[in-house]
Amino acid sequence: MRVAPLVLLVSCSSPSRRARDAGADAGGGADAGGDAGGDAGTDAGGPGCPADREGVWTFALPAACDGKRTCIDDRRRFWVDGEPFIPRGVYNGGFEWARLLDNCPAGEACQATTPTDVDDYLRILGDGGFNLVMERSRFTAELTDAIGREDRIRIAHLLWSDPFTIEGHDALVAEIEPAAADPEVVMWFGPDEVDLNDNFPMAAGIRRILFGEDADLDSLLAGRYDPGGAPYLPEGEPAHDPNGLPYGAALAWDWGLAEGTNVYDVLLPIAYPYESGSHAANDGRWGTWRVSAVEGEGAPVLPVLQMLGIPIMGLSHPRPAQIEALVASSLVHGAKGAFHYNLIGDQPTFAGRDGWFAADDADGWAAWTRMNALEDSLIPVLYSDATEEMGETNGIEWRRWTKGDRSVVLFVNPTADLVRANLYDVLGMAVGDVARRWDDCTPIDPVPAELVGYGVLVAEIVR
Repeated sequence: MRVAPLVLLVSCSSPSRRARDAGADAGGGADAGGDAGGDAGTDAGGPGCPADREGVWTFALPAACDGKRTCIDDRRRFWVDGEPFIPRGVYNGGFEWARLLDNCPAGEACQATTPTDVDDYLRILGDGGFNLVMERSRFTAELTDAIGREDRIRIAHLLWSDPFTIEGHDALVAEIEPAAADPEVVMWFGPDEVDLNDNFPMAAGIRRILFGEDADLDSLLAGRYDPGGAPYLPEGEPAHDPNGLPYGAALAWDWGLAEGTNVYDVLLPIAYPYESGSHAANDGRWGTWRVSAVEGEGAPVLPVLQMLGIPIMGLSHPRPAQIEALVASSLVHGAKGAFHYNLIGDQPTFAGRDGWFAADDADGWAAWTRMNALEDSLIPVLYSDATEEMGETNGIEWRRWTKGDRSVVLFVNPTADLVRANLYDVLGMAVGDVARRWDDCTPIDPVPAELVGYGVLVAEIVR
């Protein structure tokens, strides 16, 4: 007997938020309670599901990444200290955190999420699934020490000063060398909007100091540096970062992204799509479509996602469902992680705080946490040797990973409207295939079904 059409709601798991645990927890937190045994082909949602997956969705450290602190493999995936690492960074979290301790008035709702000290602040980030804070150059010693105690959090070090005078060059060397020696630093940030703000030379010059003299890079600088004198370009400049950590920046505009490929190892296009509570995640000037548009440049893409309303840009505050669709749509388009703007800031105020702290929005913070946990649960798939493809069917965006007779499909309705679709078409299923949810292994009936607005589903197909 055919069951009634299934309404597919958001389906996100809650595994360990440590990437290093993901290989042993391949099915996510909701899968972990099953006993070993069972045949996936005949018992799609049975107790054998988690153990059955472990032998299929596996990964191994590429030889080229062995011994490296941060490595980007040939599929543009990040590895840190030999383990999969999905960068999830927060803007301004490295220097504004202290104002959280005293900018929530007594009796206001924000007291519930105000950290008591720097360790509590980092715990909140780690519990939310975030693992990178930016701008080590502006950290207090207190924060740097606390990051050493919180092994879920790493550092993205911002470099932004003139590299072309003797004084500026030497100051950057003095900044870069100890930062490169800090085991918590896993990537560099450089000047954003290259060419928009006439800072392409700065970005290129900083790269030269990081990685050493480069004739091709010097040729790009020809005629583009004009501070009133010739630039200081030492011959035989050594690499002042012996680790070769990746170098990236936030890049909003298309011409900046095009120039960025000449300088940066990682591209960070902004994805700020939401202008209202019903706007689509993949629509408009700043939609998630920008991720796949840039991915073709050959560098890993870490979009800068819209965490709050930005009145000056006419952007609304994302609803929880919109947050889930934003993250899922960016993954469908090929994102290898993300940074988030803005964790801490002046606007909009929320929960009585004199300013903004993302965790004050309990429902929104829960959405970020769920999506970060979903990414971690998918690490065995994302880092396997599966083939990948992406597409859109009946308005549903999807990305499929296939390995042998298995496939995992992440799909998302990026709009506010309910979508009806036949899962045979959306999931690429054939007659006799079995579909089950990734989070809890329950079977999915692939009859025409409904995907709610901003709905997300991860399905595993067993052939």
